[in-house]
Amino acid sequence: MRLFFTLVPPHDIRQRLCLLMGGIEGARWQSDAQLHLTMRYVGDVEGHVVDLLVAETDRLPLSPIEARLDGIGQFSRGDHVQQLWAGVSPAQPFAHLHRQIERICVSAGLKPEKRKYVPHITLARLPRSGGSPAQFMESHIGLSSTPFTFDRLVLMQSHLRTSGSLYVPLAEWDMA
Repeated sequence: MRLFFTLVPPHDIRQRLCLLMGGIEGARWQSDAQLHLTMRYVGDVEGHVVDLLVAETDRLPLSPIEARLDGIGQFSRGDHVQQLWAGVSPAQPFAHLHRQIERICVSAGLKPEKRKYVPHITLARLPRSGGSPAQFMESHIGLSSTPFTFDRLVLMQSHLRTSGSLYVPLAEWDMA
């Protein structure tokens, strides 16, 4: 099973992000159902690992996280922009939860995450042959929102399809 831990933004925030999407040739924009803030990518694991992850996450002291949208960013490899994302701040509560989930994953036998954690909501994936995101970035660089709350942590299963990933919740924790 291909899994990740995530927070799902409220409906009104997802709708706002959906309204931004478009204008880049070849971009694979996320659907409303795909918009999320990844806390930790788990990867392909067996059922017994899922059981360990769920049992340990059940013990976490979870609290809702108040956040706001905070700008647009990108992840690149070399000179190719691979992803566009909406930033989310403040970073500290997300970093704290990420560290807790990272400890759970490592204790379940997963390799430690090497990449720096950046709280974000992926908007689009860009192919090498696609259009430039420069105008999109410039138009939306000041993206912001009023505060909103993440109140549910989800262990999500990802099913890869040609039309985009299908996400199915395996376990959920109420953070409120």
